[in-house]
Amino acid sequence: MPCFRESYLERLGIVYLDQIRLTIVTELYMRAMSVNQFYETIGGSSYDSVRRHFFRLVEFGWLQYVKTAPAGRGAPEKLYRSTELAVIDTETWRTLPFSIRDAFTVQLLEEMGGRIGEALKHGSAHAKPNAMSVFKLVDVDERAWHESYASIERCFHTILRKQSDAKIRLEGSHQEPLSMVVNLAAFEAPGPLAEDESGPLPKARPGGSDPPTPWPQRVGKVFSDRLDISILNELNRDARTPVQLREALGGGSSDTFLRHCRRLTDLGWAVCVDTLSGGPLYGAEVSHFRAAAPDVTEADIYRRIPRTARSGTTWDAFQRFIATSISAVGTGTFNHRTDRHLTMSPLLLDECGWRQVTNALKTFEQDLIRIEKDLGKRRRGRKGGLFPAAFLISGVDSPLREVRR
Repeated sequence: MPCFRESYLERLGIVYLDQIRLTIVTELYMRAMSVNQFYETIGGSSYDSVRRHFFRLVEFGWLQYVKTAPAGRGAPEKLYRSTELAVIDTETWRTLPFSIRDAFTVQLLEEMGGRIGEALKHGSAHAKPNAMSVFKLVDVDERAWHESYASIERCFHTILRKQSDAKIRLEGSHQEPLSMVVNLAAFEAPGPLAEDESGPLPKARPGGSDPPTPWPQRVGKVFSDRLDISILNELNRDARTPVQLREALGGGSSDTFLRHCRRLTDLGWAVCVDTLSGGPLYGAEVSHFRAAAPDVTEADIYRRIPRTARSGTTWDAFQRFIATSISAVGTGTFNHRTDRHLTMSPLLLDECGWRQVTNALKTFEQDLIRIEKDLGKRRRGRKGGLFPAAFLISGVDSPLREVRR
């Protein structure tokens, strides 16, 4: 059973502390695997390293033992499966500083780019006739937005249920499993949004280096310390000195807060925007820190997609989605609402499950069309009170690496 000794945020930190842990949780959500199967199929720095990551994830409830299965001439191997995807629930999302929400968004966009890139590279994105990739920009009012959000949430949870049902059917059959990646998004597109009085956040890369520190490690490290989250909440509001942070938050000395600010700066979560010295400060330096926004471009998302594979309906929809998303992150509209949606769900299905998932995606698309028509009738040509919203509905065949039997 999942471990409840830690908060969900701290449990997420365990997964995100290392890229390989996030990969383990994602891959084992689709299928049960042993440590050795994962190491031989997916990889890792060493067998012992992967084994330690498995045990750590079991300890915190991310993996659970399923059964012991024979492994050729070798000793039987224990198979594990993920208990859940590392998805942040709405309540946890609301507690995160705005800059961390943007970083999570960019990280998932990069992962989406990698998955879509694999499908395009192997030619599987359009292999099945009922695969779909749709991107829509629609002007909505508050009522239409809430109806759309409720629909995409229903679609997402329906897909997870169909995945669970398909797992059971596949266990008792000899049918070849089908791999699908479903990407869903609903967010406020770039438009006239009132900026914070202190202005937009500065951009930064972790440590100012290229390539930057991987997103999962950045997230895991900041999730492991509650004080870091509190500091970033303050730095999202305005520039602060360590003394001002201590006065606002308490719980440590000015030097303690200075160390945290420098650590957050090294990780790319904050930047030093000003340093004062001399005069009444008697030569001492006082630094002002500010939360940092992720410095990511469309090219960063596309880097894992071969140029020769950038064609077709899947690519066209994904390219429009990424361009709108990066612009929305930059202007602050993507995470302006806590009731936005962005998920990537890797699925392993049978034929029945594939049809059920594609039907759920089509139902969501039909809901959007109906909501848009109802909005037009209700508004009767009035333009006030509308804002642009973006929606992505994508379900494509994705290559699945073979597991040693």
